[in-house]
Amino acid sequence: MAMDTILDVFFEKVFSKLPRGALVSRYKREELCDYFGTVIVGCVGAEQVTAQEAVGRTVCAALRYHAATRDANGNVCLKGKFHDILYVVAKLAYDWELQDSHTVTRLLRDLHACEDTFERLTVGAIVGTRVSHLLSGWKSEFADREENLQALEYFLRHADGQRLVFQAKQGPGLGKQAKDRPRRFADVAMRACGGLTAAAMALDVAKVDTLLLLLRHGATIQFPDRESVDDARATPVDVVLGKLLDFRERFPGEPFPEETLACLRVLLRVVPSAADSALLRHCPDVILGLAGQDGAPLVPLCRLGVTPPELKHLSRCAVRHQLHLAWGLPKGIEALSVPHALRRYLDLELD
Repeated sequence: MAMDTILDVFFEKVFSKLPRGALVSRYKREELCDYFGTVIVGCVGAEQVTAQEAVGRTVCAALRYHAATRDANGNVCLKGKFHDILYVVAKLAYDWELQDSHTVTRLLRDLHACEDTFERLTVGAIVGTRVSHLLSGWKSEFADREENLQALEYFLRHADGQRLVFQAKQGPGLGKQAKDRPRRFADVAMRACGGLTAAAMALDVAKVDTLLLLLRHGATIQFPDRESVDDARATPVDVVLGKLLDFRERFPGEPFPEETLACLRVLLRVVPSAADSALLRHCPDVILGLAGQDGAPLVPLCRLGVTPPELKHLSRCAVRHQLHLAWGLPKGIEALSVPHALRRYLDLELD
């Protein structure tokens, strides 16, 4: 078709002549994304194609070009513009809300095959665009942290809908995860961040909105190389409690940071019990004595193993576990024949 011809000619005659670093700058990638948008609008008006079909063809044309140059180089990505074009069409797919999950997941597979991570799609939703630029030397395709968060949800939805998993390669920054089982999109380790999962990093920097989004999609929180006070593996609850203890030591009498407390509340919605906390074993009196401004314990006694946990909470954990195994988080919750308030509870909206 004419549109496919236009795109293939563009890549063969125009894009191939550009310098290798032509897409390093974000404004150059934005210009190319705008050009593709113009082609899409023109083809929708001139051909009998929908906007969704036109966007899908544009993404597929970029994937074909990337695959052709990679295959011609012994199945090794040439990086530079040959790889950066994938981020241009990732932004294009998000901007036009491409619904073709098969095409979106092809894009995600190609990104992971070359980078072994999704840092450029996830870090901006956690620390914002300025810090992510400092971490990776790459300016996010998306304008700010809010848009990064919306884009992360977009790619999560497509990856989970297609039951997409990725096998990590051996390399620096991954620790023992390199030989681990295949991981879902939300759980792919971030090399530049010490092999943390996205949810672990969101918890570490107390970004509760990103943490909640990832946990709603069944993400796991893993700190691969972090140990607690007795050399045991630090649990996610240990990480938050450690931050609170450190804050209290440095600022006695001051109220705890609300962002950290919000992360703790969300975290307690997904763990059946915090009784395995290494800090609880090491200094139980200190942990049991942690209280908010109103005097209420920060971690309910029923979550610390002092009293039996609530049946309702254990049921939520069990239901979510089964939905996660069936790739039903969070979409499958809406299909359950339970009251709306209970669906909100299962979807981690309520304590």
